Amino acid sequence: RSDKGGTETSFGMFDLGDYRITTLEYYGHTYNVWCLVPVIDRATRQKIPEEITHVYGGEGLNYYSLCLPNASKVSLDSTGFGHIRDNTEDKATFVTRMVQHLGGKVTNEAGLRAFASGVSDFNALKTTLQNRDGTDWAYWDPNAACVADRSAGSAAIGDAVMKACKTGFNCSSIPRDCAGEAHFWENADYVLSGSYPILLAGSLGEGNTYNSDGSYKVNFDDCYYAGSARFAASSYYRPRDTRCVVTTDPSTTTLTDAGYQAIWRQGDPDKLATFFKRVVKEDLHGRVSDKNALREFSASIIANEKNGIGYSMARLKGTELPGKVWVCGGNLANVCHYNPGSPLSGSLSWVPYAFAGMGALICLGVFCTVCYVRLGKSYKGMERRFCGCLPKSCREDSDSDSDSS
Repeated sequence: RSDKGGTETSFGMFDLGDYRITTLEYYGHTYNVWCLVPVIDRATRQKIPEEITHVYGGEGLNYYSLCLPNASKVSLDSTGFGHIRDNTEDKATFVTRMVQHLGGKVTNEAGLRAFASGVSDFNALKTTLQNRDGTDWAYWDPNAACVADRSAGSAAIGDAVMKACKTGFNCSSIPRDCAGEAHFWENADYVLSGSYPILLAGSLGEGNTYNSDGSYKVNFDDCYYAGSARFAASSYYRPRDTRCVVTTDPSTTTLTDAGYQAIWRQGDPDKLATFFKRVVKEDLHGRVSDKNALREFSASIIANEKNGIGYSMARLKGTELPGKVWVCGGNLANVCHYNPGSPLSGSLSWVPYAFAGMGALICLGVFCTVCYVRLGKSYKGMERRFCGCLPKSCREDSDSDSDSS
């Protein structure tokens, strides 16, 4: 062990090299992570790993690449970029990683390489990608969010969460499905995604955190945490976490104060109405019977928030939404009534179609019955009329039918 020194350095097959791969945050302390070099056997003057490979017949390692910068692993900062800046392929790999950490995905490899060949400065690269300038070779996800990087260690993630909790984000009210050691990654996702808008407002200014389409603006430094977090596309986090990521999408964001803040601050009544409809269905177990009324309510909430009248989810679920006559069903006091003059929520929109379908079935049944009776009588008359030209057995059968009738 190099940290102990003395006789502890007499053991092992590898020693520390002179190239620092990255740094590691471990519960408030920063440690350097160095490359490895093979140790020389004092007796044979051979590399110990090569001797073991010879004995057991393994493939061995390429020791010469262990202490060379790897574009897929260097830190995403000016130091890491400086290690690979002289090779276009390495720069393309580095830029790809930057795009993935800024909520995007490379869609045109040729365009990426043409762009990477002209990159010479990390800060200029970061600014260009944050502003999406000249990046038609990439797709930028409007629902990207700040989440834990699954390639980071648990200690580093824990340190990032502790830092995020010091931003002003309320870490004492984490949803039960996202809290505790059993939900380690979900807990990290919730804290990092919920605190990101707070950091963004501090970096870009309050009221300057959203793009025109409602998506978050991007500031790389607010969601990196020395490699423990990434501002990731939804294709990255949704397969891993479907319930604990605060996003700008009203149909998927958490039904919490953090999720509510992320939606109303976009200033779009339709998006807030979608969010409230989920609250009514999933938390209040009711339904909305008037979509227009819901949208008007959403617009008034946004206006009140902008005028300094704040709302919490506890208030919205406790009094505001349950007190509306168009919020009904479930355990709520209001009973849902069908009103033909008002737009219906999805739970009642089938009513007119159901009645129309039932009416059509009844009419069809009456029509078929009348046709059957009339055609039956016509058939009997035709049979008696033409039976004279048929065999005697036919006439006997016809007479017996007449007698029985």
